[in-house]
Amino acid sequence: MANRVFYTKVGSRKSITAQLKDGTGALNLTGASVVCRARAPEDNNLILNGSATLTDAANGKVSYTPTSGEASAFVKGQYALEWVVTLSGITFMVPDDGHDVLQIEEALT
Repeated sequence: MANRVFYTKVGSRKSITAQLKDGTGALNLTGASVVCRARAPEDNNLILNGSATLTDAANGKVSYTPTSGEASAFVKGQYALEWVVTLSGITFMVPDDGHDVLQIEEALT
């Protein structure tokens, strides 16, 4: 499965929405908890790290809105993004092959 690219701008609190899938299709996230996290590829400092909202659990749809503190700390660049799913006591990451990409662009002034 191809990894996704999510776009936002410095300072934006635009929600990041996704449908989480595995090799067979959409994950049923009923009863799951999901965390969205992102970091710069060259360091271990997370720029996103918070609970996502299940918008359609049966079809694997989630959403994460950056906090005002996270959005105000955004710097232009590309960041590795993953979703940490805990379901029935088992924790796994989506995607399981690499990372999605969070692309942060400069806002026009």
